[in-house]
Amino acid sequence: MAETLAKKFNVNVLTAEAFKSIPKGSGNILSDFSLETPKIDETNVIHATQGGVTITYQNSTEDTLSEIDNAPTNTKQGVEVTGTTATISYTTPNADPKSIQLAIGTADIDPEDPTHVVARLKTALTDFKPIWWVGPMIGGGFIAVKLYNAMSTGGLNLKSEHRGGGSMQITLTAFADLENPEQAPMEFYSITKAAS
Repeated sequence: MAETLAKKFNVNVLTAEAFKSIPKGSGNILSDFSLETPKIDETNVIHATQGGVTITYQNSTEDTLSEIDNAPTNTKQGVEVTGTTATISYTTPNADPKSIQLAIGTADIDPEDPTHVVARLKTALTDFKPIWWVGPMIGGGFIAVKLYNAMSTGGLNLKSEHRGGGSMQITLTAFADLENPEQAPMEFYSITKAAS
């Protein structure tokens, strides 16, 4: 019976729509990006990446009915989102002052010496910046991810090599904002190319 059914249809199918939305390449880390005029301005490219990027978005939830007698656990009516962790992690081969400042998170560039990066022991609201990741898709469209209020939470991890170039591992976390508490810290845009 199973063999007869298998002959009646193709089990392995890749639709044209699915093909159009497959990410391709490592994309770019940007300080700004316009969805209205989707073009990557070289002045907005923060630095190069090495080995691709990893983007994560995960809600923390709580069962608010867990202490109620006779209520089943983990119901959709009882679950509430208590927090969100939204990050982008990658490796960059660059070690210019702005990249070092971004990796540290709480740091300033000395206004009298632009080669001098000064770490701080306190956060400042200016440490939290919008960050975009934009990457192409096989079908000609692109996927864009915006991090609101991003700041480094992975610290500075600078690695040198006996042979070859060095690199820095960077993890940026997007944070919520008390002035706009309903806004999620990360947004996603998947824009496929229309058929010509």
